[in-house]
Amino acid sequence: MRGIKISKIAALWLLMVLMVGFGRATKELPPLERNIDGAMMIIGGVPKVGESFEIVYRIKIKET
Repeated sequence: MRGIKISKIAALWLLMVLMVGFGRATKELPPLERNIDGAMMIIGGVPKVGESFEIVYRIKIKET
């Protein structure tokens, strides 16, 4: 049976990613975030490197 070799830096990075993900998943959302739907759109398609582009973020408040 062969084990997986992983560097110390990669192990530390993986641990940090897991801790941040767990922290975000367990914290309670602010009251407004539970009652909104958001959608982000890039106007004009996906830009190429160096091009400027416009992003529109639309928020819809849910009725409770």
